[in-house]
Amino acid sequence: MNPLLQRYLPPLLVFGAALFFGWPPSAPLDLGDDVVRATSVRWRPDDLVDPPVIEPASNPFQAVLVADEASIVEPELAQPTRPAGPTAEVLTSGLRLDGIASMGGRRWAVLNSRPRLVGDLVRTSDTERHQCEIVSIETDHVVVRCQETVAKLQPRPAGSQRPAAASQVPAAAPDRDNQPSADEVPPPPQG
Repeated sequence: MNPLLQRYLPPLLVFGAALFFGWPPSAPLDLGDDVVRATSVRWRPDDLVDPPVIEPASNPFQAVLVADEASIVEPELAQPTRPAGPTAEVLTSGLRLDGIASMGGRRWAVLNSRPRLVGDLVRTSDTERHQCEIVSIETDHVVVRCQETVAKLQPRPAGSQRPAAASQVPAAAPDRDNQPSADEVPPPPQG
């Protein structure tokens, strides 16, 4: 095939199709008096009138209502006596905090013989197998949340079999007041 034909035939075909399909008609279409012709839309003159708004005279659902609004009574909900989830004692019996360390600017805790970071999910080692989330790791304790119960775990003393006493922490943000500020940290030794 001729190279000039291969080069110029596709653009000429596209240009020709664009002219053929895009060129306006030579004379406007006469469709009669009941059709108005616009530039791109055709409609009847009756379609230009806004439809009337009909408001129902009565409630159309009144016939199927079982009870009227006056007879509906709101039930009183019982107030919870304690947060949902296990108690702090159950959490401390199922979670064992072996140690807390800091490396590379991140704190991690050894919980149930495995290293854990903040945000990790841990299952208790008791029969209930509660799933808990580590909320914060401080220098002397770890805050763990299981459903709505928040417990503060202390590391076990060396050689003890029983867990250290857990304290119930309010469900608000973890306690960060015990961390020393930058002014309180002693400078590194000069050598």
